[in-house]
Amino acid sequence: MGEIRAIAGTGLGALHGVTERARAGEEDLLPSPEAGPEASYARGILIEELADSIEALPAEQREVFLAHEIEGLSFREISALTGTSVNTLLARKRYAVLQLRRRLQVIYEEFAEE
Repeated sequence: MGEIRAIAGTGLGALHGVTERARAGEEDLLPSPEAGPEASYARGILIEELADSIEALPAEQREVFLAHEIEGLSFREISALTGTSVNTLLARKRYAVLQLRRRLQVIYEEFAEE
């Protein structure tokens, strides 16, 4: 997993780039910063929570998630780099997504209540 850790390390840098672009208004999936102070506040909270949630994943899950989602590597490419089977990588990614979904659902529900 040493090679994927190097990739995941750059993935965290790429994630930082994504969050910076989102702060600057370049990402369409988040509330527009021009939509007013409440939307801008929600945007900042969502960006920070996403980054924190990814960093809180177990290392093996985070590494696969970043390599696949941020770096754009296929599971076969990750498997070739790490020697880990594609099925194991798929399972790790699935668990990462489930964990992220649970964590981010809490934030979503907090905003929905307001």
